[in-house]
Amino acid sequence: MTPRLPDLRNGDWQRTLCPAIKLILDPFRLEAIFGRKAYAHLFVTEAMKTKLSSDWHLQGHKLAFHDRPQSTSSRLSATDAHSLFSRLSALRDPALAVLAPAYEGASSSTLFTSSTSFSSAQWREDRPALLVSSTSWTADEDFSILLKAMEIYETNVESGKLPKLVVLITGKGAGREAFIKQVKEKERMWKYVRCRTVWLEQEDYPKLLGCADLGVSLHTSSSGLDLPMKIVDMFGARLPVLALDFPCIDELVTDGINGRVFQGAADLAEQMQALLSDFQASNSLESLRDGVSKRNSRKWEDEWSETVLPVVQSICKSSQSKIE
Repeated sequence: MTPRLPDLRNGDWQRTLCPAIKLILDPFRLEAIFGRKAYAHLFVTEAMKTKLSSDWHLQGHKLAFHDRPQSTSSRLSATDAHSLFSRLSALRDPALAVLAPAYEGASSSTLFTSSTSFSSAQWREDRPALLVSSTSWTADEDFSILLKAMEIYETNVESGKLPKLVVLITGKGAGREAFIKQVKEKERMWKYVRCRTVWLEQEDYPKLLGCADLGVSLHTSSSGLDLPMKIVDMFGARLPVLALDFPCIDELVTDGINGRVFQGAADLAEQMQALLSDFQASNSLESLRDGVSKRNSRKWEDEWSETVLPVVQSICKSSQSKIE
């Protein structure tokens, strides 16, 4: 007779309190009753572990298993960045020419790079700063915060001697068109800031992160207990992140070490200005990149080996002893 293996809970705790799931019978009540007696429980944050352990009186091993980048990469070279920028249709918009007057849309020049030969390129000294974000345009993310921050940044460019700014937002979703419409209205008056939404091939997304100057996350989560994978991706490209504050964001972003945490639009704009004022030779940005690199030194495999593997080995040992 084959012995029954202990139950190891994992993915179910990641989607706790999701409003869509609540509409289907009452699965959480079932999980609370039967799941609490599992051999082990995996959570994506310490905050989720604390809440569910308390609310549902969970038994067994309780482990927080944080996501890590599946792979990490260096910042893109100017030549690789030039290749990417040359292919992005959003950056060929003639309306962007105002950000770099010498830019004529030729294949030898982009907003950010220029090339004198097929095999090499360099960063333009007059290039705008590049800020990136990603979203599925759900209610979990309020992009009016970023819109207002861009508006504040625009008004301070001349007095603060700030660089011009390009914001690229990746992803598709229901709120995208409304946001684009708002941006177009704003850009009628803006001289120094441009924002575009883009849809990238899977292999191009990490490349874009690898040549951006700053990342922005507006994620809050419906439960307030999980963390945005987009920040993990940005960290994988050694990209510092400005993250909207919510209860467990400090498990991923350490303010002033690998990014900054902001409270609202004015706070976000202030951080953008402080970090981008001298972005091509910024000690502050480089310090944050170093902080990201230190965090990246702990790989996904390390997290698994130290957190989950001992429990799995314990299950296997227990099962083997029952067989014998």
